[in-house]
Formats: sequence, C-alpha cells, structure tokens
Amino acid sequence: MDLRDIEIVLTLAEELHFGRTAERLHVTPARITQAIKKQERQIGAPLFERTTRVVRLTPLGRQLRDDLRPVHAGLQDGLSRAELAAQGVTAVLRIGMVPFNVQDLRPYWDTFRSRHPQWKLQVRTPPSSTRSPAYAVAISTC
Repeated sequence: MDLRDIEIVLTLAEELHFGRTAERLHVTPARITQAIKKQERQIGAPLFERTTRVVRLTPLGRQLRDDLRPVHAGLQDGLSRAELAAQGVTAVLRIGMVPFNVQDLRPYWDTFRSRHPQWKLQVRTPPSSTRSPAYAVAISTC
C-alpha cells in the first residue's frame, strides 16, 4: 500500500462518499474506486459496504482505518521535518498565548526569526472561549 492509497482509504473512511473523497484529494471518483478495490483484493475482504446511497466501513475497514491513522500521521510528520531540514530549519519554537497581545510582540518574533533562521517559530492563540495561562512555550527539535 503506497502513501496515496493510505490517503484514499483514510479520506474515504472519513467522508464515506466517493465523490467528496475524490474532490478532496483532487482525483476522479474512478481513481478512488480503483484504489479501494485494489486494497480489498490485496487484503481479501471488503473494507467498505457500498450501495447507491450509502457507504459504510466494515469492521475490517474500521480496524484498518484505526491502524493506518498513526502510520499516516508519522509519515506526514517525517516528510514535514525533512522539508524543514532541507530549508535549513532544524527546530521549531511553538508559543501559545492569549490573543490580546500577539501583535504587540511582533517585533520580538521578527528579531527571533532574524537571529535564529534555523528555527521555525509558530505563534498560536487559543479560541476565544478557552481560558488558559497567558503564555505556554514549547521547544522541540525537528
């Protein structure tokens, strides 16, 4: 199973609609059908129950979806880290804060970026309904 087939299975498991899955992945519905049939032949059992009106995961399909999610997330994370490393970014500084003063601190973010080009800076604010501490800083390497 290649990465694209994993994305097709996971997206169809989420959408439960061949047309929306195809649209979301920018392929034709026929490509989705072919990929699913190929995987079902390879596995030896149906992953989806389909009628003209309904698409549902089989128990085997649910198991495969649950097993593939962390694998796919790990692959995506690895590819993202490789892309960052290719750009010279070797670590990420993630800062979470309340939204009222983000723009006031913009000069500090710009200074940090200019002094540490090997780091990616991500500043995030929580949804307005979240009541959290003013600052939460996490530093991680890529």
